Formats: sequence, structure tokens, C-alpha cells
Amino acid sequence: MAHGAEAAAVFQAVVHRGVGDYMQSLSKKDTEAIKEAIRNAELKTSGEVVTVLLSKSDQYVYTHYLSALIFTLISVAITNYNLIDLEINHLFISCIFSIIGFLLPLWSPYKRLLLTANETNEEVRQRTLEAFFSNNLHQTKDSTGVLIFISLLERRINIIGDKGINQKVDQNFWDNEVEVLSQSIKSKKIISGLTKVIVDIGDKLEEHFPIKADDQNELKNELVTDLKII
Repeated sequence: MAHGAEAAAVFQAVVHRGVGDYMQSLSKKDTEAIKEAIRNAELKTSGEVVTVLLSKSDQYVYTHYLSALIFTLISVAITNYNLIDLEINHLFISCIFSIIGFLLPLWSPYKRLLLTANETNEEVRQRTLEAFFSNNLHQTKDSTGVLIFISLLERRINIIGDKGINQKVDQNFWDNEVEVLSQSIKSKKIISGLTKVIVDIGDKLEEHFPIKADDQNELKNELVTDLKII
């Protein structure tokens, strides 16, 4: 992906922490709370904040085939070595096991077992960069765009600040904000955690990039998510 070389110069605050995967949906009240927090934060600064909350960063389709293969091999072991006394056609047993194995990765905790840390880190990193560019955070007037990115399946949080804000803010600030968000998610208080982090980032942006008379809201104040809104 072309963004990789660019990222080394632009992004200095990319951090990862474990998060829970208990969320299946968001309420309209939750999304409005995030939108309001972003709007209030940006009333004080020329900076821009975008929040992205995804169920996963990739489909990991291969996990279904891998799981199907594992379960097929299990069925072969069961039938060939008579581990279970079944008076059923062996091919039929293998088909049933294969189907079960193929479907099981639909359950996130099981799918996660089939993934490697390096793979999930790379997929989340790529999706984070895509989110940064697709939401035009690299095009803000003073390079002060900040992305808060959460991917639930992989249990990852990334916070990325463009070069303008990173020249002013040290790594400890970003580390602290990720820890605040991580703890809030583990406590199943993701919305309150997000609003707090948005407020903190807004205050930090105001400190270095206060609102100007000719300032315009360059980006939408929406929560970007693939979760169901109810």
C-alpha cells in the first residue's frame, strides 16, 4: 500500500492495547454523544478529530477454510481410529465436521484463536492508515488531524496524530489517552471513555492550535462505524 512510506514521516503516535469485543451495536444516543463531544472539542481549536469504531479490520476469510480443514482432520481421526463408535458413513461425518469447522469462525473468540499477533497488528495498521486518509485527516490546514481508531475483533486501539500536532505533543500524552480508552472499554464504558479522550485531545489541540476567526469545520463530526445503530 502506498501509504506506508508516507506514514513513517507523518505518524509518530501509533499505539496498541487490548480491548473487549462485547459490543454488537450502538444506540443513536451513543452516536449522538460522540458527535456532540467532537463538536464541542472543535469549537475551541482549529484541529480536527475523527473517531472510527469497527467490528474488525479484515474478514480473515482463510480462517473459515483453516477451521474446516482442522475439523475434517479431527473427523478422520475419530472414524479411522474408532475413537467414537459411530455407525454412520465416514464421508457423511467428515462433511458434518467440515461444515461445523467452516462456520465456527463466525464466533469472534474462536476466530481470534486462529490469528497471529503479527497478522492482526498489520491488518489493523493498514486499516488505520486507510481510515486516516479516507477521512481526509491528512488534508487539514495545519496538519492537526487526529484519528481515534478502535478495532474490536483484534482488540486494538490506535491513536494517530498528523505531523502538526505531533510536533507539539509528546508520546506520553498519546499513551495516557490510549490507556484511558482501553480501561473504559474493558469496563464496558466505551462511550464515556471515548468522550473523555475526545475532550482531552480537544484540550490539547486548543493549547497549541486555538480556534481562529476564519476557522472552518473541515471534517464531519460523525462516528465512523460498521456496527449496527439501534
